Amino acid sequence: AAGVGGGPPPPPPPPPPAPPTPPPAPPSPPPGQCAALAPIMLACGSEVEGSTVGGNDLFGEPSPERWYRLPDAGGAAITLDTCGSAFDTYLFAWEGCPIAGGIIIAENDDGGCGVASRIVISGEGAGSNVFVQIEGYSTSLGSYVLRVSCGPVVIPAPPPAIAPPPPLIPIGPCTLTIEDDLTCGKTATGSTVNATDDFGTSSGDHFYRVTLPPGKESMVVHTCTNTDYDSRLRAHVGCNRTRPVGRIAVDADACGWRSLVFLSAADFAGDGTAIITLEGYRDDEGNYTLTVTCTDAPSLPLLPPSPPRIPPPPSPS
Repeated sequence: AAGVGGGPPPPPPPPPPAPPTPPPAPPSPPPGQCAALAPIMLACGSEVEGSTVGGNDLFGEPSPERWYRLPDAGGAAITLDTCGSAFDTYLFAWEGCPIAGGIIIAENDDGGCGVASRIVISGEGAGSNVFVQIEGYSTSLGSYVLRVSCGPVVIPAPPPAIAPPPPLIPIGPCTLTIEDDLTCGKTATGSTVNATDDFGTSSGDHFYRVTLPPGKESMVVHTCTNTDYDSRLRAHVGCNRTRPVGRIAVDADACGWRSLVFLSAADFAGDGTAIITLEGYRDDEGNYTLTVTCTDAPSLPLLPPSPPRIPPPPSPS
């Protein structure tokens, strides 16, 4: 048939482009290999003891590791910690089998008691397809205690133990850009979006100076409230020009995917200060609220007044 005005008909539309070819799926591990990696299923309320000595080093830090599976907690959050372990532990939680394309959904170094670790798996992410990896920070290894609890997330109370004093380190003139000076009961809000990446992960950083006043025993610094991205906190004794030095604590996921670090009075520099680095996990950036709380040092009880002196009886004449 002729087109309008007797001309030729319009050409047909070109065919749609072919959909892109999906990337090939990763090869599946041999049957039973994932089950052999983590043969023990943890239970809510359980406490497991073991040792990383003699374990394999597959992922994470350059130290041997042990593996477990998480139970199905029926939608409740699952908290794991290594309080009571004999070495500096590191915890990871994986969604899916790590050797079959699983991904890390939580990790922590020092968010538990001292150098023990603590992670929280939200109710949506908890289940029997979560693998738990326990190992040591750097090359640390030894005996561990792994505790499991299911239910509401509770920020842990500071441990009563006093940490050893930090080693002597070179602290020079500090040229870091300090956002603010904070102390007990103070909060700071801000955003790391488009902030300069000066230290740590590949995300933007903000630096704060915190001061522990006399009479206070410990300090907790956290981003557990009103923070909308996967944050990471580091605490150092001070800085040498543009780098924090003398690491005290580091944490990525002590309260969900937000962070919490505990500092005892012995951790602070001689002037009672420390440097806090706030950044994101990998390249995460966003809005945050940084909160500082402190506990009082125990006071010595007052001794009762001495009783009046009773004179000796008179000697017989």
